Amino acid sequence: MYRDLVAIVFFMMKKDYNKAIEILKTAKKISPKRVQIYNNLGVCYMSVKDYDAAINMFQTSLTIDDTNPLTYT
Repeated sequence: MYRDLVAIVFFMMKKDYNKAIEILKTAKKISPKRVQIYNNLGVCYMSVKDYDAAINMFQTSLTIDDTNPLTYT
């Protein structure tokens, strides 16, 4: 499952945040318990200034695993 890695490439290299969000949403459906997907979505939403969605993604990642260090980075 590498969809979220592809999204990271879009997000970091191309700055195509909307495409990254689209890919990460698909990844979330496939792997709904993967904290990294929610964190990456949160960062992308922040980049497009959708702060409510970003907060929601970060809170969801905490709900899934509040012991995962990725949740706090």
